[in-house]
Amino acid sequence: MIQVRKAIWLSFKNTTAWLQLLIFITITYQIFLHFCIPVLPHYLNDPAWYYMYCHYFITGQWIHEELYPSFREPVLYYSSMGYPVAHYLTYGFGKLFNILSITLLSHLQFILYLVSARMVFIITKKQSEQIAASIIALIYLWFIPFFNYAHLAMSETWFIAGFLFVIFLFDKSIQSRSKIYIAFTFLSAGYIFLVRPVGGVMLPILIVLYLFIASPKFKLKTILLCSLLFFCFPVCQSFLNKSAFNTWNLREGFGWNLWNRIVYTDGHSSDKLQATTELRKKINKPDFIPSNGPWWEVTSQLSHLGLQPHEIQDYCLKVDMELIKKHSVDYSINTLNMGLLKLPVDLQETEAIFSDIHDYKNYIIKYRSKHHTPLVNELEKQNFNSSPFRSAMLSSYHNWNHLYNLISKKAAYVLLNVLLWIGLIIQIMKCLKQQPISPTLLFFVLLPFAISIGSCAFEVLHDRYYLPGILLEIIVSGILISNGIQFLLKNKETR
Repeated sequence: MIQVRKAIWLSFKNTTAWLQLLIFITITYQIFLHFCIPVLPHYLNDPAWYYMYCHYFITGQWIHEELYPSFREPVLYYSSMGYPVAHYLTYGFGKLFNILSITLLSHLQFILYLVSARMVFIITKKQSEQIAASIIALIYLWFIPFFNYAHLAMSETWFIAGFLFVIFLFDKSIQSRSKIYIAFTFLSAGYIFLVRPVGGVMLPILIVLYLFIASPKFKLKTILLCSLLFFCFPVCQSFLNKSAFNTWNLREGFGWNLWNRIVYTDGHSSDKLQATTELRKKINKPDFIPSNGPWWEVTSQLSHLGLQPHEIQDYCLKVDMELIKKHSVDYSINTLNMGLLKLPVDLQETEAIFSDIHDYKNYIIKYRSKHHTPLVNELEKQNFNSSPFRSAMLSSYHNWNHLYNLISKKAAYVLLNVLLWIGLIIQIMKCLKQQPISPTLLFFVLLPFAISIGSCAFEVLHDRYYLPGILLEIIVSGILISNGIQFLLKNKETR
């Protein structure tokens, strides 16, 4: 028996060493590759609007899309203290050190990507073993969408690093029973809410976990007082918006996003609603028929009639609320169907990965609309010179993406989601049997469900909304498999 244990231990040590070597090789490769990839926008409008805040605070100019000719005031599609902070920081340091700001943005996001890999390892190791943590970290590094988004002017890398930091702080607070860690957990979660509103799902989950799963360790008063810190950054954002944009609203896209869900996706008509009747009187067009397409279609339609952003927002929100009230059961069923069955198994796609540096430049050139101009002007300043080394690295990047597309099948996402459900069932059974539960592991299990349902409740389906959930599924799967193997080994030893 002693010899068997020694053999297992030596095998474990050798495997861990090999995995650490693979991680080192992977990160080294990615560092070289990182310096060869220009920053690109996503095909959506999001990158342009993120950068527009920086452009506005510097120049005082807000450029609108051609679709909306009546718009005169800035439109707060996002929270200016959320992801746009990355642009403020890189712009400031870029001016200070005479470095292109968009290049600094690329370096900042790549550093956050690597920091996230480290946090994945640390968090997983505390719930399983070092070998499992190494494998999960390696999967994270080789799952190309995470690396891809680190080189797009999008909020995904910023958000993923942020919510991993919240989980890290939460775990620290459980282990140390420190009020300071509890306070910073809620404070950080409040900031992540500004980066992506779906981050707000963490607030109720954190309160429940602290009070009912880790309840012997924490007092009700402590948790409720600390939970108020969640609102610090949102309140600051509200005051900033009042000062800079003359509105107390955190952001102004909620009515539009919900329109996409309840009108466009669910297919409910806005024609015969009270809100539409009131709108017809306002614009003096009794025969007006609003578009039932995406929010930008109805917004463009109303903008051509002279309405301003806040007026269109108010109308869309009234329509949304009327339809949800009228079709509440249908809305709830569709939300659960999309959040539990569709979005989690949606294929995670990559964007703008090419084997030739000139294709990157052409991609930026095509991303050219009036409101894209400030961001595109910065992106075009990047180095697009070709070299044999750069060509070889970009070719390897393209091949990596090709390999990912070959193995990224729906079955893999279904398997990950099934393992997440197994994790949830195990935690429920432990609760029923009154067995000890790891609050951190339960956080891992609950958060993907909350992210998916929260996203589907207020938006259309988009694979990138669930990218953080995929990471959590990978972590939960690794922990379950690792703990299962340990259980079998212990049983074998006792026999």
